[in-house]
Amino acid sequence: IVGNDIDTSAMKVFAQNAARARLEGHVLAVHGDLRDLSPHRIHRMLVARRPALWPQAAPERGLIVANPPYGERIEHGPAGQDVTEVYEALRDLCVRFGSGWRAAFLVAHPDFERIFGARPSMKKPVSNGQIRANLLVYDVDDLTPKAGRRASGGSRRR
Repeated sequence: IVGNDIDTSAMKVFAQNAARARLEGHVLAVHGDLRDLSPHRIHRMLVARRPALWPQAAPERGLIVANPPYGERIEHGPAGQDVTEVYEALRDLCVRFGSGWRAAFLVAHPDFERIFGARPSMKKPVSNGQIRANLLVYDVDDLTPKAGRRASGGSRRR
């Protein structure tokens, strides 16, 4: 399990939860932007940080799971980032991982599918606390980069 978040406090909670579940040696916490993740980078981190546990680490297939922002808090956040950027970056991440991977997202934003640019292979309504949401599952093999965007994540606003 590799956990990634740009929010430092979220990564601290991830590490605390892993410790409480006695999984410290089986998870890798990565603080950073999802646009900087790639199978190669994750492989390097797994081998460098946990060689005894992952001697054959090769992320050739797997499952990307995310609970991306719904838009209520970041739609016009201080960094100027909106959900459109995050959802497109998430799609680009999936495209970078490519064949052999699947993706599952817990989303409540009504325009996620349109912004993400693909129809899920599975869609299940769920509740996330008081929020009505959907669990969307995608076969990453079916995704292609959006026109005018690079699979590496495109340009970033600063």
